[in-house]
Amino acid sequence: MSDTGGFPLSFGSSQFSGKNNRTRVQGNAWGWENVVQAPMSAAFGYRNIVSSSNSFAFGQNNVISTNAQSAFCSGSSNTHQSPYSITVGINNINSATYGACFGYNGTVSGSYAFGAGTSYTASGILSTGFGRSWVASRQGEFVHSAGNILVSGDCQHGWLVAFNQTTSSTPTVLYLDGPGATNKLPILGAGTRWGVTVEIVAATTGAINKSARFVRSFQIDRPTTAASTTLVGSVQTIGTDTGTNAGSPPAGWAVSITADTTNGAPQFQVTGDSSTINWTAAIHYVQTIQV
Repeated sequence: MSDTGGFPLSFGSSQFSGKNNRTRVQGNAWGWENVVQAPMSAAFGYRNIVSSSNSFAFGQNNVISTNAQSAFCSGSSNTHQSPYSITVGINNINSATYGACFGYNGTVSGSYAFGAGTSYTASGILSTGFGRSWVASRQGEFVHSAGNILVSGDCQHGWLVAFNQTTSSTPTVLYLDGPGATNKLPILGAGTRWGVTVEIVAATTGAINKSARFVRSFQIDRPTTAASTTLVGSVQTIGTDTGTNAGSPPAGWAVSITADTTNGAPQFQVTGDSSTINWTAAIHYVQTIQV
């Protein structure tokens, strides 16, 4: 364990039932060789280091770094680098503000992300995942995997939500972060193959009562670069499109799915009318990766 300079126990600090614990003002340590270097923090166990205020470490060899205030870390050999977040388990790395990391050998870095399981990565903002060897890199992505064949993420499925608003008949792309933001798309990595089912629901706002539902299924591959992204076969209509126009979508309302060869992603484009229409797409994919 690194030497902390032997700073003295200060007023408002406490040490209990242990050996070689070191604390600063209003810090507390229980166990052996714990170091608490920030106020209103505590360490319990063996060789934990707490360097941020209002933070707590339980177990052994856990590190809560500076700028990780109001953090909670429990288990063994976890590295906690983010404020207002929680890490529980063994050998996890949490650098996600407001993030949560549970299990073994997990990495959470996307703000507000949540991960549970083993050998996973949650790097997308608001991403969530469960299981083994999964990767959640897209905004709002929810994934599950029971393992992998060659690389993490090559045997997983997941869900995404894309949305936007239209006020004219101009075709409009649905994004993972919605209207007026940074136009995030569900970008595929090189070698990624997706089988996709998407359900798109649209409805007008205010007193106008118009709505519709569309369901599509397709395969999309990105063998190498973004320019190689292609739809495999045609986009299939599942069932019958429905809506408030005598059971059909209102006149002019439509959806189109293409391969975005600039960004390497599926593109979901919708067309409405002069009404203000909110569009939401629930995207489910099954993924494999060519290595």
